[in-house]
Amino acid sequence: MSSMLSGENITKRYGGLVALDDVSFEVEEGVICGLVGPNGAGKTTLLNILTGREEAKAGRVVFDGEGITGLPPDQICRRGLVKTNQIVRPFGNMTVTENIAVAAVWGDSEISNMAAATEKAEELVDFVGLEEFATAPAGRLTHTPNRRLELARALATNPQMLLLDEAAAGLTSEEIPPFLAIIRSIRDDLGVTLFWIEHVMEAVMDVADQVVVLNFGEIIAKGTPEEVTSDEDVQKAYLGGGVDA
Repeated sequence: MSSMLSGENITKRYGGLVALDDVSFEVEEGVICGLVGPNGAGKTTLLNILTGREEAKAGRVVFDGEGITGLPPDQICRRGLVKTNQIVRPFGNMTVTENIAVAAVWGDSEISNMAAATEKAEELVDFVGLEEFATAPAGRLTHTPNRRLELARALATNPQMLLLDEAAAGLTSEEIPPFLAIIRSIRDDLGVTLFWIEHVMEAVMDVADQVVVLNFGEIIAKGTPEEVTSDEDVQKAYLGGGVDA
């Protein structure tokens, strides 16, 4: 498999605080890769740099064979690298379908009118299991359907790769399995590569092919979920307890 996304020697500082220190990694095309680490490890900062929301002090980002360092977020999105958000902020007075259609019009260069965007939105409503909320104002959604809406809005931009920032946060143990089925389907049925920050360790280790571990801004382990959880440095980073993302 070829590399879909790579970071080369990425460094980020906030004053005297080093958030990311010479971070290098690759995510292969067609995989689900988990990005885990203790709170404050630099995970969200890394995703923000990859999508142009923050500027690195040093380093380079390569996506689908082309350098994207320094490009603004809208251009990176239209190239096919799209990030979901921890805090979901839909247009509350618009319906679920309308929210997804707006994302399609804005982010998918192949969508030229609202009729085509609405057709695509209706397909994604079904894909993420929001049929019963299709015509409901998005502002009335509870936490779980909001999480699915965030996925659908990102998918509406026609991504090659999704960066998921705590996509399963707040879901109950009963809600996680059907949510993971959607994640797998995004890769298996839509052909989208995923790079996923997640604090729900059960979720990451259940679906990830690869895992990258950050600690204090440095990568301390890479490998399969089994390799990472048995790594001594990873176990020390989590104070000798069970690994938590």
